[in-house]
Amino acid sequence: MTRPEAPSDLELQDYLDNRLSARRAFEIEAYLMANTSAALRIRVLKDQDERLRALGRKVIEESIPRRFQAIVDTARLERDRVEPGSNDHESEPVGKCQNKNKGEDRTRWNRGQHT
Repeated sequence: MTRPEAPSDLELQDYLDNRLSARRAFEIEAYLMANTSAALRIRVLKDQDERLRALGRKVIEESIPRRFQAIVDTARLERDRVEPGSNDHESEPVGKCQNKNKGEDRTRWNRGQHT
């Protein structure tokens, strides 16, 4: 039996975020079963990810303080004036918007092109 191919760091991140095909996820799981140090590393990353998500949920669920709401409203009005039709999220409270395109290419986020 051949040893499973070692995943790249990007693939490991995609594995943690459940963004891989079922086949590749299965291959990575086989690799992790054969490599205890890699499996431990993934467990640590998973634990860290879960803790960070829990912190993020708490922040996202918080309301914007009243003293900042006027700033947010002004920024939205300015954005809509400069970029007509960009008020697609107008009905959603700031801080509670969800990424509707969960599987979108992360490079868009890195370049600041997310919506």
